[in-house]
Amino acid sequence: MVLSASFPLFRKHSSGSDVVHHRLWRFSLDAVNAAVEYAYGGIENISPEAALRLYLLAHNLQNKALVDECT
Repeated sequence: MVLSASFPLFRKHSSGSDVVHHRLWRFSLDAVNAAVEYAYGGIENISPEAALRLYLLAHNLQNKALVDECT
């Protein structure tokens, strides 16, 4: 539920279910983990390279606040 609250793409695919399956093939595990960390309370330190990958993922997941934070 936290992820669907933070990322509209997950909310769109949830259809009232607690489980959403969405493959993120183009993104590294580090970027996905950073997005989950952000959803659960924010990210304290992140490298410019990781921020770029996270920016692309946030854009794909439709989280404008995270996109803005990465720029």
